Amino acid sequence: MTLKTRFNLLLAALCLVLATGLIRLWVYERREFHAMIEQAQRQRQELLDRLVELRGLSLKQFADDYSLWDETVDFLAAETPDPEWAQVNLAQSLDSFDTQALWVLRSDGALFHFIGPDVASAPAIRDLPCQSDLLGQLQRDRQIHFFQKAGGQVWEIRGAVVTASDDRTRAQPPAGFLLVGRIWGPDQLAGLAEILSGRPTLSLEPHDHPRTRGHRDTTTIHLHHNLTDWRGRPVAVLQVDYDITDVILLSELDAWESVIFFFYGALAIVLVVYFTRRWVLRPLDRIGTSLSSGDLTGITPLLRQKSELGRVANLMRQAAQDRLALQATLDERARLGRDLHDGVIQTLYASGMNLASARALLEQDPAAAAELLEQTRGELNAIIRDMRSFITRLEPVTTHRESFGSALHGLSEFMQAVQPARYEIAIDEALAAALPMDTRTQLLHMAREALSNALRHGGATRIGLTLRADGTEVVFIIADNGRGFDPAAPAPGGRGLENLAQRARELAGSLDIRSQTGHGTTITLRFNPPK
Repeated sequence: MTLKTRFNLLLAALCLVLATGLIRLWVYERREFHAMIEQAQRQRQELLDRLVELRGLSLKQFADDYSLWDETVDFLAAETPDPEWAQVNLAQSLDSFDTQALWVLRSDGALFHFIGPDVASAPAIRDLPCQSDLLGQLQRDRQIHFFQKAGGQVWEIRGAVVTASDDRTRAQPPAGFLLVGRIWGPDQLAGLAEILSGRPTLSLEPHDHPRTRGHRDTTTIHLHHNLTDWRGRPVAVLQVDYDITDVILLSELDAWESVIFFFYGALAIVLVVYFTRRWVLRPLDRIGTSLSSGDLTGITPLLRQKSELGRVANLMRQAAQDRLALQATLDERARLGRDLHDGVIQTLYASGMNLASARALLEQDPAAAAELLEQTRGELNAIIRDMRSFITRLEPVTTHRESFGSALHGLSEFMQAVQPARYEIAIDEALAAALPMDTRTQLLHMAREALSNALRHGGATRIGLTLRADGTEVVFIIADNGRGFDPAAPAPGGRGLENLAQRARELAGSLDIRSQTGHGTTITLRFNPPK
């Protein structure tokens, strides 16, 4: 797996982590928002229920106090109600307890005394509690609390059985019933609005009110409290609307936190991607391209950097320089090997053959033997000079003293000791003189190698050497009538053919070797003369 692939996988993992975190944060924020709304709705519903209950405590206190009083028992014992006593003891207390009506009933349920709104304008109010099932429940439970509609208004009524003061448990048969009522009107709603900081309304038409779930598009929560009669049936609904804009704003702040989290997370990923590509991946691409192509131009900008990759680039440049120096050393070593093989070794071989021939001539023709020894001595001295030239990186001195054609004639005469042969040498001396010295040296080495191979391995008796021009090209041909060989067959271990091919490459030329077993060998070198 490449580094770029790993980086892309890491980037995908970071994006996935960011997206997962953002989704989880969003889900958590939604849950928290709904929990806040539900908690606010539950708390305010409990507060509304408690306030309705507290509003009725004054009625309960009035009903408890005046129904558990001996004077109220005496008031009911009379044949007819005492208006003066009722005015002083009952009517004047209504305002203190924020009540608007009072009913005193005998034990049989008949209305004994009523204090309240004008009966002519609201006749239903006077007979409001005079229902048999209501009185039956009151007599059974001893106290009662309910709501009732009358005259287009909602009344809250508290009642209790009337007994003597010492009957705290109201266990004795009741002397009658006392009920007190309050109108749920604008004053009551205004008081609730002040306490609840909401908008209460009273609906006289009972209806279902499903609980609403808060969401961001809702700025109001709705609370309901059913006002029920003594049977438990709703007669009206108290509704309160709360503005939850502050909760929405708080939730929006949480939402902005998510946006900020996403923004900075995405920004961090973008910065990581940008600088990783700039500081790591792109330099690595440059380094990889330079390594694969061998061209160090791509890492030039990295050489001035002080980073780890800059040090790698400088090490690459140093390694390239060392490689070039090593290659130059290897090339020089190969060149020396070729020169030694094609020059010194071939001459030493021929000198050895000359010494063997001179030994055979010592008894038969001492003069010829002496001449051959003198020739061999001269060649050995030439070898010594060539070796000095190799050591000092100079060219063989023989090529400086004589023409290319003379050098080839001298080579052919010296090679006669290896095996006698007839040489046909056709050299364009003007063309040869125009060639650089190193080019003529290369051609001379090639001729020495080819002649040695033709005499020692091919047994040639006729050898031709030709140097001529063919258009803009120089053509050097070495042909023999030896035994020939198969150029496609692998070499048995010598370096002759390899050296010929390498010298042709150094001259930027083409080498053509044509040979067939029993039909001799022709070596043709074509190259453009250096300018």
